[in-house]
Amino acid sequence: MDIVKSISGGQPLRTTDWEFIQNMEKLLLKAILTGLLPAETSFVVSGMVYTLEDAVAVTEGYFFDGNEICYVPAASFTESESKRLYLVPAITTSENRTFKDTTTHDVWELRRYAVAYESSAPDDGILFNSLPMIGKLSAYILSQSQLNSDLLFIHDLPYETGSGFAPVTAFNRLKLLQNSFGNYMIHAVFTATSSTGQITTLPAGHRPTGDLVGFFYNGTVAPGVLKIKANGNVYVSGASITGPNYITFQYLIIFENTISWELPTTGGSGPVAGDGI
Repeated sequence: MDIVKSISGGQPLRTTDWEFIQNMEKLLLKAILTGLLPAETSFVVSGMVYTLEDAVAVTEGYFFDGNEICYVPAASFTESESKRLYLVPAITTSENRTFKDTTTHDVWELRRYAVAYESSAPDDGILFNSLPMIGKLSAYILSQSQLNSDLLFIHDLPYETGSGFAPVTAFNRLKLLQNSFGNYMIHAVFTATSSTGQITTLPAGHRPTGDLVGFFYNGTVAPGVLKIKANGNVYVSGASITGPNYITFQYLIIFENTISWELPTTGGSGPVAGDGI
């Protein structure tokens, strides 16, 4: 990158030199961060986790706005169903000094963003829920380090022996698809002689950090239940024994900067039993 040269002999310094240095720092950060997430111009660098329990709360963190990294102070609000979280520019100045010409000026510009909780989008506001988080890259880095080859993105998984589950002819095995950001998808078409049981086991390095529950299509209006355990065991319940079943389920192996919600529950029925867990 460009630099200000340091030359002996009484080198004159001007305010434009500081501007030059600051601009080079911004360009360097922008080159690094946009290289990591080239499709995004704004994203969360760290922190800024929010929860909704008794109140809406956002932890402090750092936000990249497309040109520079800005600090975001923590904030909390009384919950309102009509409001949403936004990030808004919050530029202030401080450190007032008297200059040689007797004028006074604030010489520090604090370039920050603040969290706003509004019913409509404020001027220059960025919807909080729309921001990607750079922490998601850790899932990609971990998955890449555990691959057996450099570009192995489709994994064939065998059906559990003696489970009563068998592939449809065109899909002789389950497929575990992986993209370059650590997103995984289980893809399968199978028949069953039993509606419940273990269907396969995920290989080490491709298992979620916690148990997951999803659904699959079994030919009826009530979908089957798919359960993926952190130990790699994959179970189904509610599979059709009269026709094919279809699985298309996506998951992440690592969950970071998650959003925590406390929601009331009413009515409904209990979980399907007998899945071997």
